[in-house]
Amino acid sequence: MATQNNTQVRDGLGALVTRRSYDKDGARADAPFIPEIGETSDSAWDGTSSAGLIGILKAIWTKLSGVGLKVGASALSVTNPMFVSLSNGASGVPPVTGSLSATGYSAPFTPIPGRPFNFTASGTFVGTLVLERSFDGGVTMVALTALGSPLYTFTGPFSESYTEDESGVQYFIHCTSYTSGTINYRMSA
Repeated sequence: MATQNNTQVRDGLGALVTRRSYDKDGARADAPFIPEIGETSDSAWDGTSSAGLIGILKAIWTKLSGVGLKVGASALSVTNPMFVSLSNGASGVPPVTGSLSATGYSAPFTPIPGRPFNFTASGTFVGTLVLERSFDGGVTMVALTALGSPLYTFTGPFSESYTEDESGVQYFIHCTSYTSGTINYRMSA
């Protein structure tokens, strides 16, 4: 590259995006570019134009925050452009807890569709537990399977998570065999 020339164009958000033209063997070639992070023009961003990648990102976040986009309780802004993690917050669904000391089923738990839920069993016991679900209000229970084999079968304490996509599905911890001890269970979202 013998020389470098900068020009300005507007992107779809109305922010200015820099284009560079390079002289290559006597010919000019215009190409869109995003400058490297840390260019001095990025640190002088005034909120009205885009000078490099950081300026482009700031312009996008400014547009998004202008429509009230929030993450948790914090509005997105130029000074708060990104979030560290997504949180669904409290589900509002009370946990289901109890204990088993014979074969049988836990109380039902109905998770929120698309939101992970936890299921846990603790205590000192000898028995086999299977996570099962019902699509008909607890009349018929079926184990979660993959290629016909149960996915969640336990012979000791466990703590797992699963996500249900369908509304109204109920989950149960089924003690299929019991020898001794107390099985304390908890399901929560």
